[in-house]
Amino acid sequence: MKSSMRAVAFIGLCYTGFGWANNNYPLEFADFFEERLETIEVVVAGETRSQTIDGLVSYETFRLRDESRNVEVLTSYLKSLRLTDAAVEEITKQLLNGVSANPGCEGALSKCIPQRAPNAAEFVFDFDTQQLKVFVGGDMLSRQADDAEYYSSARVDNALINWSDLYFYVDGNGNDSLTWTNNVTLGLPLGFLSVETQYQHNERHLELYQALYDVEIESTRAIIGYQSRNAVAFNSTDFLNYSANYAGLGLSIGSSQNLLKGQAQAQKRIYFFAPQAAQLEVYQGERLLLNRVVSQGQQSIGYDELPSGVYTLTLVLKQGEQELLRELRPIVNTSQFALPVNSFDYRVDAGVFEEWDSNDDASRLRGAPSGDRGYGRASLSYRPVETWLLAAGVTSNVDDTFMQTGGYWVYGDSLSAQYNLGVFASGSQSHYGQVSVGPFSSSIRNVNMTDEPSSLTQYLYGEESSTDWSLGLSGSVLGGTGYASYFNYKTPDFQSDNVSMSWTRDALGGLFSASTTYSIDDEQRDSWSTTLAWTYSFGDNVSARTGLYLDKEGVAYNQNSVTYQRSGDYGYASSTVGVKRGRESNAEWSANLSGQQDKFGYSAYTYMSTDGEQSLSGSLSGSQMLSLQGGAMTHQNGRTFVEIAPKSSEPESSSVDVTYDVLNDGEYLYRDSASLEEAKVVRLNAYTDVAFKLNADVDNVDIEGGDYHNFVVPGTFYQLNSTVIPLMSQVFLLNDMFGEPIPSVRCLGDSCKSVETLSDDGVFRVNFRKNEPFKLISAKRLCVYNPELMGETYVQAYCLPGLDEVDGNVVWEDKMDLIDQSDTERALLYIGKYESTNEASHILKRLQEVGLAPKSIEVGDNMYVYVRYLKQYSIAQRDVLESLDAYVVLDSINANQLFSVR
Repeated sequence: MKSSMRAVAFIGLCYTGFGWANNNYPLEFADFFEERLETIEVVVAGETRSQTIDGLVSYETFRLRDESRNVEVLTSYLKSLRLTDAAVEEITKQLLNGVSANPGCEGALSKCIPQRAPNAAEFVFDFDTQQLKVFVGGDMLSRQADDAEYYSSARVDNALINWSDLYFYVDGNGNDSLTWTNNVTLGLPLGFLSVETQYQHNERHLELYQALYDVEIESTRAIIGYQSRNAVAFNSTDFLNYSANYAGLGLSIGSSQNLLKGQAQAQKRIYFFAPQAAQLEVYQGERLLLNRVVSQGQQSIGYDELPSGVYTLTLVLKQGEQELLRELRPIVNTSQFALPVNSFDYRVDAGVFEEWDSNDDASRLRGAPSGDRGYGRASLSYRPVETWLLAAGVTSNVDDTFMQTGGYWVYGDSLSAQYNLGVFASGSQSHYGQVSVGPFSSSIRNVNMTDEPSSLTQYLYGEESSTDWSLGLSGSVLGGTGYASYFNYKTPDFQSDNVSMSWTRDALGGLFSASTTYSIDDEQRDSWSTTLAWTYSFGDNVSARTGLYLDKEGVAYNQNSVTYQRSGDYGYASSTVGVKRGRESNAEWSANLSGQQDKFGYSAYTYMSTDGEQSLSGSLSGSQMLSLQGGAMTHQNGRTFVEIAPKSSEPESSSVDVTYDVLNDGEYLYRDSASLEEAKVVRLNAYTDVAFKLNADVDNVDIEGGDYHNFVVPGTFYQLNSTVIPLMSQVFLLNDMFGEPIPSVRCLGDSCKSVETLSDDGVFRVNFRKNEPFKLISAKRLCVYNPELMGETYVQAYCLPGLDEVDGNVVWEDKMDLIDQSDTERALLYIGKYESTNEASHILKRLQEVGLAPKSIEVGDNMYVYVRYLKQYSIAQRDVLESLDAYVVLDSINANQLFSVR
């Protein structure tokens, strides 16, 4: 029987009206050039990040849907790209009024770049890909430094985040320790709380290192609470206070750039040499900062793993009861030169110094200071030119006043110098200076106290004068790499000198290393040790090492060892067996394991020797997050996280990894993948604009809820719960009525995901949700195919005009003025679609009998029949056409060409 598809007359290729889309259109759209509501991807040309909005679209036009939330999404996106307010307003106004889809574009729309004025925007809308590209003029971009923009102080996605590290150590002589570190961050609607503690089990003591409330509003920051000597990094005035101790309760208010859009940070590292695999412990005073198992060779620690401030680190390497290394390292861990040129940073404080511990032996030398522990502080920094940072400040209590000034200078990446001077009204002074030239660095710190120092002097710098200075050199030398350092520390009662050097290079198919350390104190108690070692690897898992150890008495021993190592999903594991010969002779065995699971990290180290030494140490660490959305755990140490938890829409789905892209401050950062089987927690840098996008195009899936974009701050945790919908793919060969290839096609329907052009011969791959209907259209034509062939290598389809099913069509009548005379050459009569071969054959025969030449296209069990439109018809022709209920179709084809080929 005939399925009459009351087709609308196609009124050419151009449609210029702007009319509201009908939300109730069926899938077989009436006029593919009539406005309809669609979800559109909008992107500013040259930007990585895009935004989806609702638009009323046709092949010829785009108009932004005038709905407050939709307009707000667009304006927020444009503002995030640092367009001026006037530019955002103008672009939004243009899109609300409607714009032409592709003015002046010829060829592929993806390569079209329209001409534009500096203060105007142009638009290219690709109907087939549903993308609107915005080209902005140069004057529409914000470029004024004084027009600083800040992220909102209001916070979302707040959570309780705790970094926990449990470390233990025991040896054969009954020495043991258990240390539990917890650093808690609690995000609040405005600001966050930060609490850092460490519990020492053998002393049954819980130490509080920080308890602060931190809040920022635009360029102003305030912190209130308790902090230890490791003061929180605040702003560029921090460098004035190198080595000064402001531990205690206090309130600080000052300028900050944390919320300023587009900020960046840098990192530094310190290096040391491990003579062999051992347990590393890093202390600041009595506080254990970090621990890990390190392998033999040159190692490093990132400054991002250390507290901010200026202090001295102690690096300890242990193997059994033996200390392989104990080194002091001066640390200056502050951020510099974030301040714009010709700008100021300021800071104002009021606080109470921490009371001295009466159980501290050093404190009993003079007794606690008698002055008032309350103090006030003000400091100011200024950056006059690109390479200079200057600062001045004053601190005062009832006993004394401390005035400070300082300067910091840099030249390129390899030259910097700094000098700070502090003068107390009571006569004491403090000096700090450092110079770095390429691989060379040096620093000096001096505190010169009067015979009767004031309470303010002692609170800030201790009870006695001190001087320390250091020299360092690192880089490539003699075909290898190495470093050398010297550190001198002096007080009126004590002095020590420490020298360390290391050098490694490839030799004889292996790796040769040499290291030496020397230390001496004021009582001429000195120690010296040198290690010469050569390591050779037998493949990836086995290596042998021979080493010669010398001290001031001569050769201490020779050690030969073999190590087996292996890496896997569990992490890294190794086992070493060695023999010592010399003044110290024994056999020894050590093993270590370090790695991480999704929810925690771990390490373990054990050592045994034939002379009775034995030890065991290990740690378990990780972050725990809890929010109103839920909770999660990870092995990573951080204060801001996102959990990617994609779920499949199908109850029983195969294991699929979904890729995701990460953007940082609008720039592409990296791509990774997450599994449908298990959530993945990603650590983020605080005070950064972060965007996540699950990449459906790469993985041939459709994703609902796959985007996240937010400015993240400490205490942020967000769970990105996405639904992954597997897609089907089908290759189509698309032809028109002539059998010529179709140049472009678009998929319509909720199940459509994308259309890929595979060749210029009309070959396309359509990606769609399975078990859901869709339609293919091309230039006003509906593409028809045999649905029974879906799943084959390819499916032949024909894109035909007039296959519509909406009221308002042009029914054929025998009238002279039925259509415009200019449309006669491209007019057809669509007879209909026939599902019966016998009926189709009968219709074709009737048409031929009355002299109407038919054009039929057979698709599966269906046949679509057309005849040529004539200005006049015979009586027999009119009778046949009236009985068949024919309709007029206007198309871009040439009817003479179509019906000249039979």
